[in-house]
Amino acid sequence: MEMSLEIYKEEFEKNKDKALKEGKEIFSNDESEIYSFSEAMFEDIEIRVDDGAIVVSGSIKSGDDSIGYITLPIKMNSDVGIEILQEYIKTLNKVKTILEATK
Repeated sequence: MEMSLEIYKEEFEKNKDKALKEGKEIFSNDESEIYSFSEAMFEDIEIRVDDGAIVVSGSIKSGDDSIGYITLPIKMNSDVGIEILQEYIKTLNKVKTILEATK
């Protein structure tokens, strides 16, 4: 599984001047064109497990405009997976305690 990034040309063009200005302010020593979408948000997120990786995908929005879509696979070793499960179990145990207390 590979990472993929789709950029929607029309929406990108509409926001590109502002993003280029932000990029130059952040990376002032770099002479290449760097676009920074500081207002961008990751929305409509889908998380799944595929081929031993957690895959996170969703829309990239800047203001009201959807400027792209990203799919990001995150490979991890079993120690990280166990740590995630342990944190999840702690949260579930807290919910269980609250539910039992409200019986």
